[in-house]
Amino acid sequence: MAEVLSAKASLLIANGGLELAELQLSYTDLRATVAGVVTTRQAEAGQVVVAGAPVYTIAVDGERDVVLDAFPPGPPEKNNIDLSLQSAPPIKAVGFIREMSPKIDPTNGTVRVKVGVKNHNGVSPRRRFISRSKRVDYW
Repeated sequence: MAEVLSAKASLLIANGGLELAELQLSYTDLRATVAGVVTTRQAEAGQVVVAGAPVYTIAVDGERDVVLDAFPPGPPEKNNIDLSLQSAPPIKAVGFIREMSPKIDPTNGTVRVKVGVKNHNGVSPRRRFISRSKRVDYW
């Protein structure tokens, strides 16, 4: 009887070890949460990285964003932002604030703002928009 109980305990321990090994194995897969194009790689094949460390940077397919550095105290009174191309000012688009960083950049006192472009009128993502006389680049 003692041998049976000992064998059952050993089986439970082995199953626990198997579950832990399967969990550790699942951490070796890198899965993107969105579809896009890999723009940079921060790790080499076989390199060990800590959890949460960036390994790839992905440019997301779909809606376009303009990233700009703006001065606080806050967002504009209206959410719509008028944009125009730096290289061709008559080409215009309308944007909206998608994301605003809670941190102020200590070097220049600005906050990073992502502006979603509602109607980019077929403008290439490599072109540059300007907003309020400041140059901004697509994200």
